[in-house]
Amino acid sequence: MTIRKGEEWGNVVEMMGVQSTRYDRDLIHGLCAPVSGDLALTIGVTRAVEPTNTLWRQLPVDRLRVVLDDLNEHTAVAHVQIGTWWRQRFVIISNVAFLKGVPLFSRSHPNDGKCEVFDLDAAMSLRQRFIAFQRRRTLSHLPHPQLTTTQTKSVTIEVPSRVTIRIDARRVAKARKIHVEVIPDAGFVYIASSAI
Repeated sequence: MTIRKGEEWGNVVEMMGVQSTRYDRDLIHGLCAPVSGDLALTIGVTRAVEPTNTLWRQLPVDRLRVVLDDLNEHTAVAHVQIGTWWRQRFVIISNVAFLKGVPLFSRSHPNDGKCEVFDLDAAMSLRQRFIAFQRRRTLSHLPHPQLTTTQTKSVTIEVPSRVTIRIDARRVAKARKIHVEVIPDAGFVYIASSAI
């Protein structure tokens, strides 16, 4: 069940074999505890802490199902990046508040059943892109008439020519049509209670 306002998130469990990871993409596999990366920043993990016992907080998280050109299917924990900031249309579909350690979404939660979509218009000038890029660290890049942000459960993006697709910061393919949908409560991450 996705998180609800006012409710405590996750449960304390006794667990052996939890592995620390610094990369969001590794959170897909097995029993993992994020110690850095965009998901770790979003949930408030500020430093790597190894537990002194086998007690962990088990946090349910949503995942993003990504289908490229109606053919290839992938899974994301943190975000899907379509294109590049510096030319043509640039889109981020995110399950977390950060992109490469920089805040991009103020309302994002990895277990709210929704993803955030940041869409930079292809017509935006290079000068305006540079200004927005500088302002994103303080979330002052918005509002802007050529930047939009929305929340949704699924989205399909189509671009005129194939662009590079990155999933959890790893380049996976080029595509023209990208469909992303949120899969609620699709996995767990673990944190030591002293890591927050």
